[in-house]
Amino acid sequence: MNQLIKTFILAFLVSKFTFLSAQQSKADSLVNALKSSKKDTNRVTILNLLATELKDNYPDSAIEYTTKASELATTLKFTSGIVKANLTQGIALANKGDYKDALICLNKALQKNENKLMNATILGNIGLVYHDQNSYDTTLLFYNKALKITQELGDKKQEARNLANIGIVYYDQSDYSKALEYYFKALKIDEQLNDKSTIKMDLSNIGIVYHDLEDYPKALEYYQRSLTICRELGNKRDIAKAVGNIAILYDDQGQYRKALDYYSEAMKLNEEVGNKRSLAINLSNAGGLYVELGKESKINCNCTNDSGYFKRANECYQKALKINEEIGNKRSQGINKGNLGELYLHLNKPKEAEFLLLEALRTARSLGELTYVKIWHEALTELYESQNNHPKAFDSYKKFIAVRDSISNEENVKKQTELEMQYEFDKKEAETKAEQEKKDAIALAEKKRQKSILILISIVLLLVIAFAIFIFRSLKTTQKQKVIIQEQKSIVEHQKHLVEEKQKEIIDSINYAKRIQMSILPSEKYIERIINKKG
Repeated sequence: MNQLIKTFILAFLVSKFTFLSAQQSKADSLVNALKSSKKDTNRVTILNLLATELKDNYPDSAIEYTTKASELATTLKFTSGIVKANLTQGIALANKGDYKDALICLNKALQKNENKLMNATILGNIGLVYHDQNSYDTTLLFYNKALKITQELGDKKQEARNLANIGIVYYDQSDYSKALEYYFKALKIDEQLNDKSTIKMDLSNIGIVYHDLEDYPKALEYYQRSLTICRELGNKRDIAKAVGNIAILYDDQGQYRKALDYYSEAMKLNEEVGNKRSLAINLSNAGGLYVELGKESKINCNCTNDSGYFKRANECYQKALKINEEIGNKRSQGINKGNLGELYLHLNKPKEAEFLLLEALRTARSLGELTYVKIWHEALTELYESQNNHPKAFDSYKKFIAVRDSISNEENVKKQTELEMQYEFDKKEAETKAEQEKKDAIALAEKKRQKSILILISIVLLLVIAFAIFIFRSLKTTQKQKVIIQEQKSIVEHQKHLVEEKQKEIIDSINYAKRIQMSILPSEKYIERIINKKG
């Protein structure tokens, strides 16, 4: 009956942020930076970073810082600061199990945000909140919206993370073939990107599926491949998670000694990096293991002696409970109390058992977790029967049956709610799409107009170039003709000169001959005078 809290490395969105072992020192340096900061956008950024560092282990402190960040960012009209504050506060609230308030914050972030990639991050985290509440259809709705955005933007890294997240939803619904389909799609992209930090998560997720299918050799193969990369990268936080997965694998096979070795390593690593959330999970799981060892010990020796295993189980559960109280994780507190209540049944401490089981029951009811309400009513039935308190046992059993039956009805109501939400989201998406289509039509018309102007300018430019070429050629032709005419004119003038020279020569010859003639022949006057003399 012990409720095992598995420490699987689930490939939830990068938007949940990743923290290294220097978390506390980083938080301290941010606190110091905050003291000297002015009331400007830089202060908002520091407040948000500080909240990011604290949201997992100290969600209440994170909520306090994000509230301050949001108030200052609103005053400064610093939109991205408001978005980040709401996003981080939503995650911190989800870590506490305050899902209703978490969704309010995340939806505020979504409404304020204008960055598409950040929208994908916010949608993924909204999906994560629904996932924590086992509302799988709604989870898939948001994860698929986030996936669509990352595919449109061509962001392969985020696309792979969304594919892995969708795989997790199918895994949670025991649709293992679908889960593996999406995990292998994510792994293929991550291997293409050679992103070892995400390859290790994909390998782990694939291992988890084979784990649940009880194909333990194959599960161990993928877990070991994941662990090898984790050790290679040297991130103790991730090594602890990978080691925790192997511990659970051996635990489920009844190899408790091997499981304990791995739980011990995981706890040591989580203590070193200050990962209280995972440390509490390791302690809770180790406590469950000690319970099983105690049961075995009693059966094997056929006595009431549990060889001290129940005592160690009690120590683990108490430590886990204390940590979960420190970090404000109500859901895990309820599970820890329920596990302790069941343990006290074995220790024959009925009053303590009843008190803790009733506490666990109240927590489960306040969080609306019907599965745990059913489990704790069943445990109380067993307790009252062991005390021969038949009226209380019968009352608890009736409540157990009622809750078990109502879970089916609750599933139907969830389906209806999810369908209504689907309608609202589709309606909003249709409106957004229509608005976008209108903008696209205007943009297309403007693009066509610009294209027409460009074509017209190009035609005019071509005509101008053609005319310029025509003029240029005409000028070249005229120039050539002018040269030819000039040459012809020169030839004619030269020939004329030659003719004139010839004519001059002829005339000169004639004149010369005439002079000669005139010099030989006497003139008429001379002859006349001679004749007259003789007469």
